Amino acid sequence: MTKNCVQVAVERAGSIQSLAKAAGVKYQAVQGWIKSGYIPPKRIKAVSDATGVTQAELFSAYQARIQEQESAAA
Repeated sequence: MTKNCVQVAVERAGSIQSLAKAAGVKYQAVQGWIKSGYIPPKRIKAVSDATGVTQAELFSAYQARIQEQESAAA
């Protein structure tokens, strides 16, 4: 199974709790990101700075998810 960019960010941060702290969110928010496979745009810079996962990778995952949702709604 391929890891999504959120899972990679969690690994690089060391834990869900560490990533949550770096992003200024609760543990449960990061769990939601893992399930959805993307990070909300306003948190991308903080996650990138804390983990080294590029902003481009994180934003690309967000865009892909939005496109999936739009396709499903059409």
